[in-house]
Amino acid sequence: MEVDGKYVEEEQQIPLVMFGHSKDHRPDLKQFMISLISSQDGDVPLLTQTSAGNTSDKTHFKETLRNLKSQINQETGVHYFIADSALYSADTVKEISDLMKWITRVPERIGAAIELIHDFNKEMLKKIADGYFGTEVGSIYGGIPQRWLLVYSERAYEREKKTLMNKIKKELEAKKKELKSTASKEFDCQCDAKQDLESLEKKCKYHKIGEIQISQKNVKSSRGRPKKTDLPSMKYQITAELVADESKIAYALEGKGKFIIATNELDDKALSADALLSNYKGQQAVERGFRFLKDPLFMTSSVFLKKDTRINALGMIMCLCLLVYTLAQRYLPSKIDGILWNNPEPVRKAHK
Repeated sequence: MEVDGKYVEEEQQIPLVMFGHSKDHRPDLKQFMISLISSQDGDVPLLTQTSAGNTSDKTHFKETLRNLKSQINQETGVHYFIADSALYSADTVKEISDLMKWITRVPERIGAAIELIHDFNKEMLKKIADGYFGTEVGSIYGGIPQRWLLVYSERAYEREKKTLMNKIKKELEAKKKELKSTASKEFDCQCDAKQDLESLEKKCKYHKIGEIQISQKNVKSSRGRPKKTDLPSMKYQITAELVADESKIAYALEGKGKFIIATNELDDKALSADALLSNYKGQQAVERGFRFLKDPLFMTSSVFLKKDTRINALGMIMCLCLLVYTLAQRYLPSKIDGILWNNPEPVRKAHK
């Protein structure tokens, strides 16, 4: 949550209010964070906490999960803790795996994840749900044996392909301007001209330099009428065209629509591939909660509080409102269904 105000004077420095990574793309504003854990059954918030705006997810996850774990009755069955890729670090995985079963997404910065994504195409994967295909592999990361589920989503592929095409188009337009600027330069030798083009090509993700033409011209060494002993100097100009690098584009497209889900639940009978995918997608429960909390209609899109105690109190009230809202969503439909079932005629008239 962003806060308004400078917060620079000594009396206004608040431990909760810090500059940090802004998911709302407002790095100019300080912020505080709300940690939220919800159940998949009705999106009910189970644990919330306000924290400093520069809190690292990687360290915060471990403490939060331990707190929640201590409050859950294990006799109610197996519980799976689901989080985004910020959970997946070697230290965190190693520390929490003995305490709980977890499900998370593997970040693509891990080399083994990149290799796996590009090793399989859609035709090599089995259908696991409508619009989803996948395959399982074993893995060890942070010293913890795991199951990795490589997933291909048809809808995600189309969405990411469209985004990639837009990036390719924007790169072409930007690099054409740089090429035009290069063509207007004069170089002392052909090597300098070619090096300038090579430098430009290295900055291209999806294009490469096509046909090159180098022209040369004589330039006077000094002003005025040249002397018989003056030798003309040679200058070079270079023009080129940008073409799409099909191999780079094909490689980029191979990775689109794919992601990897990891779990330390090694029993595929207890947690099948389709159940693993379904549980991971249930993480949207938390996202729906955050959308509720950050909705401008909730009147907390900006905060004007100057004490951490008041910010904590506001965070508690916000999450209590979310709790009431989700419980109402959870129970009201069942009550309405009961009314419809037990006394359908008056309800039909009312709907008319």
